[in-house]
Amino acid sequence: MNNIVSTEWYKELIEETKAIIVESIFNARDTVIRGKWAIGQRITQEKDNFEKAGITGGAIITTVGKSLGASVSELYSCVKFYEKFPDLEKFLGKQNKNLSWHKVVHELLPEHTETKKREEQLCPKCGQKIGKGNPAYQD
Repeated sequence: MNNIVSTEWYKELIEETKAIIVESIFNARDTVIRGKWAIGQRITQEKDNFEKAGITGGAIITTVGKSLGASVSELYSCVKFYEKFPDLEKFLGKQNKNLSWHKVVHELLPEHTETKKREEQLCPKCGQKIGKGNPAYQD
């Protein structure tokens, strides 16, 4: 086996296989991001129809989520993604190949970022700000 590892054709096989893996991961992530954006776009396009039906605000996403059997928070993220980045190609052009849906939701959507900051600053037991004045604070 050691002989094969040092051959040129084997080294080429390994390098090409690594490239295929990287490209496949990029394509999968790209497809997910495009799909999530399209979901947000499609729900947003029907806002007038929902309003005519007397469904507004968060009830829109709740209604769609129930019909799809999908997570309301996931659909909310899709809509917020579309609203924040209506030009998907421009957005994607500014990103690197490491972009994932997780990164979009947890780092690029301000609603999630702000909620996370608030959660990090409050004690989960008492709801007070965490700091030396709080009895739940531990050095």
